[in-house]
Amino acid sequence: MGRGGKLGEKSFGQCFRSAVAVRIATNVVLLISDLDIICSCLFARELFIIGGIYKFFFAVLCIGFLTYMSGIGYFAPQNKFGTVKQILEMMSKQPQQFKGNIPDRRGRGPGKPFTVTEDSSTNPANDSRWNTDTKFKDLKPDADGYAEMRLALSRYKLSHLWTYADRSSSLNTCEIRHGMPFLRLARFGFMAHPSARDLGSILNANALYSFCLGIFQLVVSCILIAETSNRDMFILLPFGISASSFVLSACNMLLDFSGTLYEIDNEERMAAEILDTLESERKEEKRKIDETFKDRVAEIETQFGGNFSLKDRVAEVETLTELLRSHQLALSEAEHRNREKLGMEITMYRERLAFTKRATVFAGAAEVQFDELPKGKIQELKDQLRPVEDQQKKFRMQPRRESMLLMLQSCPQTSSRCKCKRSTLTLQRSWRSSANRPET
Repeated sequence: MGRGGKLGEKSFGQCFRSAVAVRIATNVVLLISDLDIICSCLFARELFIIGGIYKFFFAVLCIGFLTYMSGIGYFAPQNKFGTVKQILEMMSKQPQQFKGNIPDRRGRGPGKPFTVTEDSSTNPANDSRWNTDTKFKDLKPDADGYAEMRLALSRYKLSHLWTYADRSSSLNTCEIRHGMPFLRLARFGFMAHPSARDLGSILNANALYSFCLGIFQLVVSCILIAETSNRDMFILLPFGISASSFVLSACNMLLDFSGTLYEIDNEERMAAEILDTLESERKEEKRKIDETFKDRVAEIETQFGGNFSLKDRVAEVETLTELLRSHQLALSEAEHRNREKLGMEITMYRERLAFTKRATVFAGAAEVQFDELPKGKIQELKDQLRPVEDQQKKFRMQPRRESMLLMLQSCPQTSSRCKCKRSTLTLQRSWRSSANRPET
């Protein structure tokens, strides 16, 4: 694919990561595809009425429609689970792609080196979290084998290989619910968030119809218009709709829309799995931070408990305020650290997928250049929090007089004989005398 094709595919992928864009595209494609089938029926009727050689063309259109129905009803669904066979073939032909490290249960450390083969177990290191001892060669190209192969490669941190294989077979995949006219409109037209995989399959069905009937219909329309100068609506309308459907199918093939949509769908699934794992880690980390905060609060209350002196009350307020700020910063850093990890996982996943594409297309190629990683969000967070830390340092270094004044001003007694009031006057005198002294 040329530079323009890659650029178009990249722009398409960025656009269709939005649920709104996928919904709009799905309904537009359904509208064009179903209108194409209706107009084909009108065009076939016109051919039958004209008679002569056009009755032969009418018979060819009927055969093309039967070919289309057999494709979406039998042959295309058979390729749905072809990804399993393709992965097994890649294991034998390209074993270097299946090397890595088995992650431990906590996801820490480099892990144990491994090479996945057909004789490898789908359960890495016999992890008790997955109750299975099936081998890869035992997986069949059916619904169960398809699901187990995807999960097994995810356990080995090889999801990018699954995405590549699934993407490669996406152009050969379609089900009857994606190609049956009006049934697919009822099935997907109301959805607020149709999946990218379904949109890719609908595009595949539209391409199949263009090759079975659309192109032949365009040719016959041109012959009919040239010979009879017939400008009837039943000829021009089918011609225009079939031309639009053919352009859509051509763009699908040239820019690999279906493959990109399958890639987006697999990435969304992988992101959901990562989010589930990170969410449990986030809750556990938050629980530890909250427990530490509660323990520190209990220690402070024990330390200052029963002491009602002005100095102790001010010290307790300052300590609790500083502890609360530290707690908020710890929670914020943990949250951003969690987001940073998600971004890194997805970035590395995309890079591994890009490397797999290049290594498969150009076997034995030297190196694959990756884009430079963006600036870490943790560093950006630290830059944003630096002013807060500076303010916190100033708070620690400045005299405690402001906090003490706030405490004294909150005293409910108004008598001038109140110890708080007398202490306030004493403090004010001492502060005036030391106003010109340099701070240490």
